[in-house]
Amino acid sequence: MKSENFEILRGRWPELASLGGFAEAYAYPDPASALVKLRQFAENMTKDIYRDLCLPKADQSTFIDCLTKHIFLCHHTEGRA
Repeated sequence: MKSENFEILRGRWPELASLGGFAEAYAYPDPASALVKLRQFAENMTKDIYRDLCLPKADQSTFIDCLTKHIFLCHHTEGRA
């Protein structure tokens, strides 16, 4: 689904753009569905970060495991003061 705020992602991450578009469209008529789409967006974005940065990840890692893994946290904060 096209959106005003997520179309910039479509060229490289079409699935993220679509999930963001659905969340945007559902925000007022169906907020619970919008939250589900935003959760899917966050899960897919995290998966893409792991893939694009070649970060190691166990096959059965949960979303929370991926967000709190030391390598992810260290890479995220690298270069910050």
